[in-house]
Amino acid sequence: MVLKGGLIIIMKKIFRKAMTILASTALVGATVGMAAAASYPSPFTSNTAIVVGANAAAADLASAGNIASNLDAAAVGTGGATTIVG
Repeated sequence: MVLKGGLIIIMKKIFRKAMTILASTALVGATVGMAAAASYPSPFTSNTAIVVGANAAAADLASAGNIASNLDAAAVGTGGATTIVG
């Protein structure tokens, strides 16, 4: 028979192990998700608009430019131009 205090300690250990496993699974899932998102699906490689707000930070504008360049590089057979206004 396990004492009341001993049962709580055992439960805490089981909870910690379960949280470790869940966190590891989440990290692996995020890695796989990012790898799957590395290539754009066909609807995003042509006729795509990237919208940035008028009061956006400079980092947001730079990121929008990076995304636009990456999409242009991934586009096949489109002769479109990238325009960033802001």
